[in-house]
Amino acid sequence: MALRGLLYVPIGLLMGTGYFQYGPRYLLDLLVPLVVLAALGIRRWSPLAIGAATTIGVATYAAGSLLWWLALRV
Repeated sequence: MALRGLLYVPIGLLMGTGYFQYGPRYLLDLLVPLVVLAALGIRRWSPLAIGAATTIGVATYAAGSLLWWLALRV
């Protein structure tokens, strides 16, 4: 796990413009390990906690996407 974190440092520090984008730009490189870790750890969560976390994630992404879209219209 620590090795994956160390390998992500250069990706996270990569200086790309990205000003015209909203979303997980460089996190896509870590998607497979994160999904595996989430699948292993989610067994201990209650269905209510999973639903709450999903709702918060969707609401956060929707609000950010809306604000990003509104900023482009200016």
